[in-house]
Amino acid sequence: MRVNSAMIMMAALALGGCGPDAAETAAKPDDEAQVADAAAEPCPDDGPRLAGTGICQGRAVNYLAMAGGETPALPPGCSWTVNETPFATDYLLYRAAQCGDHVARLDFAGGAQSAELTLARSAIAPEMEPGMVFARVISSEPENPTANLEAWTRDTAIDFADRKNCRARKAGIEGWPDDALVVDNLDGSQPSSDGPRTACGPFGLDEDNPSFWRVFQGFSWFITMTQDLYQDIDPASLTLVTRDADGGWRQAE
Repeated sequence: MRVNSAMIMMAALALGGCGPDAAETAAKPDDEAQVADAAAEPCPDDGPRLAGTGICQGRAVNYLAMAGGETPALPPGCSWTVNETPFATDYLLYRAAQCGDHVARLDFAGGAQSAELTLARSAIAPEMEPGMVFARVISSEPENPTANLEAWTRDTAIDFADRKNCRARKAGIEGWPDDALVVDNLDGSQPSSDGPRTACGPFGLDEDNPSFWRVFQGFSWFITMTQDLYQDIDPASLTLVTRDADGGWRQAE
């Protein structure tokens, strides 16, 4: 179980920095030797390996825990590949758009209470300025997986008059991951309307913008997507992998 792993991860990154350098510093020498040994062996399909984990890129899709839902469409000439981002002492794998020589990539920056994933490189729009926030990451407790994201949402909804009624519910929006959640005011007082609704502040329901929560592998992920971000990264594919006892990689619990 990954009990309190989020707090450990946030504290480690807050003290030790963020991004690839932090992950490399946290890695043990034995782990580095295992990656080097794996990288020296050719992949069965003679394809490349991911630089950090050493996983064969052609087989990396087998490590993904897909949430289900509609696969985002890509422009002509682009296709899906798997990329990686250091995530404390683990790695985050995800489906990223590849357009010619350009492959989309996320960067990870940690903090004491939350962390961020930003779009470091867009494949669809390589001229795009890097740094647009793709996801905010906070902890999730196994006993009540949505409790922390509900508290976070209520605490940041400073202008919302009745935020005590904000609760997580299934989003049920076509084109979003099957497990997508939104935090909505569930007291029944919201008037029906044909127009888009908002509720519960910046991390709550916003029917006019594609933003939602996902909860998996011990963390809560608030994903905010522009149209470009939605196409560059498949939000249903985010998967943490960690070292197994044999020096390989497995999905984190």
